[in-house]
Amino acid sequence: MKANYKKLRKSTAVQIVAALLLANLVLFLIARSFISDDKSEVKTEEVKTSQVMETGWQVVHWSYSLLKYFKPGPEA
Repeated sequence: MKANYKKLRKSTAVQIVAALLLANLVLFLIARSFISDDKSEVKTEEVKTSQVMETGWQVVHWSYSLLKYFKPGPEA
C-alpha cells in the first residue's frame, strides 16, 4: 500500500512540475508577443538614430574645438 502511495505521489509531483513548466512557457510566449510589438521596434530604431546623430554632432563639435585650440594665432 505504501509503495503505491509513493509511486502516486511521485507521479503527481512530476505532473505538477510539468504543468508549471508548460504554464511558464505559455505565459512567456504571451508576454513576449506583447512586448515585441512592431511599434516598439520602430521607436527603438528612432531612438538609436537620434543617439547616433547626437553623438555625431558631439564629435564634430569636439573636432572644431580641437582645431580652434591648435590653430596658429597671429603671433605665429
